[in-house]
Amino acid sequence: DASLAALGLIRVELNAAGDVCATLRHMPAAAAEPWQAVCCSAPWFGPVATGTKHGNWGAYQRATASAREQGASTCLMLRNGHVVDGDRCTPLVLLKPVEGEVHRQPVVWRPAEGCGAVHSVTVALIESHLMQAGFTMQEGPPLTVEALHDADEVIVVGSGVGVQQLRAVDGKIVGNGKTRLLQAARSALQQARRGGWYTVTAVAQCLKHLPAEDGWKHWPAPTGEWLMPSIAQVLLEHRLWGDSAIERGWAPDRLLLHSGGPPSDMATFSMLAGPPTLRFRARQPRPSPHTDRSMCKTSGRSNTGADTKRRRLGTAAEGRIPLLGENGAMRPELCWACEEWSTEQWQPLEPTVSALSLSSALRNVAVAARQAHPSRMPQGTTDSSHLPIRGSSIAGLMGYDLVQWTEPLNLDCVANPDELIGVLYRVDRWLLHDRSRGTVSLWALPGDPWGTHVARVVDGCLPALRPLDLKPINPTPLQHGCKAPGSNCGSAISSMDDESHKKVVNSVQDLIRSGHLYQLNFGRQWTGRLREHPWDLMLRLFTVNASPYSAFLMVPDEGLALCSSSPELLLSTVGGMATTCPIKGTCKRGRDTAEDAKFREEMVADKKELAEHLMLVDLERHDLGRVCKAGSVAWESWRVESFPRVQHMTSRVIGRLRADADSWEALAAVFPGGSITGCPKTVTIAAIDELEPIPRQMWTGSMGYCDLQSGDSQWSILIRTLVAHKAKPDEDNAAKGAATPTHEHSRNCCDCWTAEVKAGGGLTIGSVPQAEVDEAKAKAEKLLHTAFGACTETVSVSTGCNHVEDLGQYEIKPSNPHAAALLSAFSEAANGKARCCPQDCCTAWRCWSHGDPPLAPITAGDVIGESVGSPRVLFIDNLDSFSLNIVNACAILGAEVVIVNGRGPQAPSAAEAFDGVRPTHIIIGPGPGRPEMSPLTMELAQCALAGSLGIPLLGICLGHQALCLAAGCRLVASPRGPVHGVPEDIHHDGQQLFGGLPSPVRMVRYNSLVVLEAEAKTEEETIDQQGRLTACAWDESRTLVMAVRHTRLPVCGVQFHPESAGSCSGSALFN
Repeated sequence: DASLAALGLIRVELNAAGDVCATLRHMPAAAAEPWQAVCCSAPWFGPVATGTKHGNWGAYQRATASAREQGASTCLMLRNGHVVDGDRCTPLVLLKPVEGEVHRQPVVWRPAEGCGAVHSVTVALIESHLMQAGFTMQEGPPLTVEALHDADEVIVVGSGVGVQQLRAVDGKIVGNGKTRLLQAARSALQQARRGGWYTVTAVAQCLKHLPAEDGWKHWPAPTGEWLMPSIAQVLLEHRLWGDSAIERGWAPDRLLLHSGGPPSDMATFSMLAGPPTLRFRARQPRPSPHTDRSMCKTSGRSNTGADTKRRRLGTAAEGRIPLLGENGAMRPELCWACEEWSTEQWQPLEPTVSALSLSSALRNVAVAARQAHPSRMPQGTTDSSHLPIRGSSIAGLMGYDLVQWTEPLNLDCVANPDELIGVLYRVDRWLLHDRSRGTVSLWALPGDPWGTHVARVVDGCLPALRPLDLKPINPTPLQHGCKAPGSNCGSAISSMDDESHKKVVNSVQDLIRSGHLYQLNFGRQWTGRLREHPWDLMLRLFTVNASPYSAFLMVPDEGLALCSSSPELLLSTVGGMATTCPIKGTCKRGRDTAEDAKFREEMVADKKELAEHLMLVDLERHDLGRVCKAGSVAWESWRVESFPRVQHMTSRVIGRLRADADSWEALAAVFPGGSITGCPKTVTIAAIDELEPIPRQMWTGSMGYCDLQSGDSQWSILIRTLVAHKAKPDEDNAAKGAATPTHEHSRNCCDCWTAEVKAGGGLTIGSVPQAEVDEAKAKAEKLLHTAFGACTETVSVSTGCNHVEDLGQYEIKPSNPHAAALLSAFSEAANGKARCCPQDCCTAWRCWSHGDPPLAPITAGDVIGESVGSPRVLFIDNLDSFSLNIVNACAILGAEVVIVNGRGPQAPSAAEAFDGVRPTHIIIGPGPGRPEMSPLTMELAQCALAGSLGIPLLGICLGHQALCLAAGCRLVASPRGPVHGVPEDIHHDGQQLFGGLPSPVRMVRYNSLVVLEAEAKTEEETIDQQGRLTACAWDESRTLVMAVRHTRLPVCGVQFHPESAGSCSGSALFN
């Protein structure tokens, strides 16, 4: 009705009870005099507040009343001393021009929603009109009341107050009396209210950018890997991500998980985390007063290689593993301090979560994240089922030093006390790029201010986005000295010289010959000053070193940035299925596709490369076996993947999680990855602690996410990774003798950032020292060149692959005897999995420790032949990385397996283990070192030979050696050299254990030591002094004993590993 239109505005409200209230508001007339204002504290609705102030009008009503009592027209709302809102209006400030920028458009400031301001529909409606009038609209950064005094003009805008000029706040003059903004805003409001009314079209246009009610908004998009970095750069420019987001009240912490290179079946999504509101930080615990820290190595960024403190030697290097519990060594609690973002900084939030294991600590973090402000957590719908997340997620960084809570070791070479070792965020906002479907998806709470702004930005920029144009970097020489880091950009200092690196290779080979380990991954470090900001470096790496698990993290208040171009997946859990994709085996790229294929064939024909890869597959099967159902763990695929600089041999190992295991337990089971530690994992981690001069800290840790709703997760291994640290202004200038830099210089200058690049490789008995040095440099080269402009001596930066469009995956072909043999075992394992009993028929395994109550006995008939009930196997775990493969092989056959630790202070005696478990069978498992290092192993071997057990016993590798030692045989270094991860023809006599198996049968060996017959034998047919053991299998040369059995008792031992993925007929042998 035209007569009503002249009266003003009708406001319609719907309350929770369903009642409708309509209020008629007159169109306010312009005030004769400028308004006076007073200040009061603003309520905090959280960083996602918008629209209706969440129904809490009390504070605003009290502010209005307070203003009237003081004779003022309105009240400005302050939070932490900054203007965030008005009681019935929104303040707009015409900022004074910056000196020297006379031609710049006038800038109009308004409060940032993330700082606590509430979305103003009136401001949104007049914003476009003001821009047409020549003004630039700027949201944030927060302004103090004092800043209003320097402004050219201050006005307030609202649906009820119209547009009014503000002349004083708390009695002090603001603005300089100009009315340019006042007149333009009144004109804009009149245009917006046609005849005094908002149109439905205008309101809909204002609100259209809000996410849908389920939190999702989707756009069609290109599939190119360049898209997400380009979007991230646009968000930075709009102050919606990164350091400048703090000006709008959002956390400046950045996290981007990027799928680079060709789309793969494992990494199809790039995921940008919006500003987080909840954070958890873990720091290295302080040592207890009884800990002797003088025996520890120096750690941190100041150490460039020389050990300036004494360090403990002669433990792992001599086969003595520093286990927890020995000499009173105890594991400290792992604490994650919870923090909440509040406008300008992170604030502590109780409680701090802690636990004595990584899996428990992470599980507690997830619980705390769910309980903190659950109303801010979006929930997914079935429409998002194809996306990797369903709702809020835990995402972030876990440093390698968290190994202290996954392995039973007392380690020395760890981060300094209170140094950051992990940071995790609860992410409630995601921007996702699905490269397989060609879509971009925004995930946020309905009405979330950040989501609203991002939707508007993506709407506007997506059609015009193109790959970023980056300037090239010229190389500079790489230094290999052991000096302190240089102060100039563009240089890098190595933590050790090449000769020292070669000595480490020789030392590791001595450990392998002694039987202490099979393979060890060693790394060295380069340190220098960056030539550009870490984010600019990461943009460059996205282009020149595309990788499927790339990641960028920045934690500004820690001065930490991390740039990763990782090609390797540590763990993925989707729908209860766990997957790990180990990488082992590397060759260079060729000049064309034909040369690529040639190098691949050479790698697959390399016996060392195949052995390392099989070893890693067996290790990952063991790690997944900790948390997956027996019979579900499988070696699913084996292929070569090409990357811009190298080609890698990769595999996929999968398993179905047990009902009592979650994704956090799965993550702890595989952390840290076997490809960057070695085998057996526990002893190699102890050896790395002694051999590497600098703590690994973040390198070879992990970055990724876990969805809090579904439990789906994905975590990478942090290789090909640079860790940057921002120098404090006083430190940076003291080093260079310069004056204190400006804030802008401190934020952008590359001189403020020092960085570390680590790289290495797997060392085996077949390693060539110079080749290992070259491989480490080749792996680090691209990062060194990009970060410091440094190039190694191994490969010229100008060489390499010039046909990167041919990145992809290639199946392994049986082009040589070694690959053909392994492919045969791979096929047999796949077929065997299809034929094995259903997973629900497999029995579970359990652990038993000293002090646990005895298990109930099993009712059985002839336990040597057919049993009435399920057999119970006592398995002695000697810290091997293949133990769970043996355990699950027995469980598949219907056995109940009880695991007892064979090493460490908690290992029971043979009598305690036998009486506590009450087994029907015993298996003494493999392990590093010699059998004498496991008293329980030797005691059981002696009891078995004496006939006091009365049940079958099988010794595998170390267990086999224990039987022979107990019988008086000799245990020596193999005269034919160590053999690890190599399938070999085993010749046998076809009796008992080998009944029904072909001879020769192909089995995988992992041994450096072999058994020789006793020097004074009593019988020709036996190998021991008392005529109790006879050899029944031999190696390919028929000179080395590969199996023994007792002449009268059901006791036998095998030197090979029937449980290996590369062994044939292993299940038949266990059966």
